This record gives sequence, structure tokens and C-alpha cells, in this order.
Amino acid sequence: MMEVVKLTRKGVPTYWHLLGVGSVQFDSRPGWWLLAQPIGSEPKELQWIHPSDTPIEWARSFNF
Repeated sequence: MMEVVKLTRKGVPTYWHLLGVGSVQFDSRPGWWLLAQPIGSEPKELQWIHPSDTPIEWARSFNF
């Protein structure tokens, strides 16, 4: 199973692989999401986001 997240920033949709949810050292809020691109292969880009700061279109599980 793979968790996929769709974000839209400045009108441009992007799709990310959700690698995990946890805490970070740079912010005391729990529930940070670690995202990776491209989906389904070796990550070339990693990004931490917090759901309260980022407009998330959806997050879904897929079975391939």
C-alpha cells in the first residue's frame, strides 16, 4: 500500500508519496508529514510539511 498526497500551490497540482508522520526538531507541533517525489521510485526531493500550514487537496491509500 502507498499513501499519496495531492498538494496545490499557486494553482499547480503536485503529487507526493507520504513516507511518514512524526515530530521534527525545528517545530514543537506534532504531526509533520515527510513527503517524497517522484512517487514509486527513489526519492529525488524530500519535504516536511505540516497539514495546518499547507493546503492539502487529498491524501489517499493506493494498492498497486
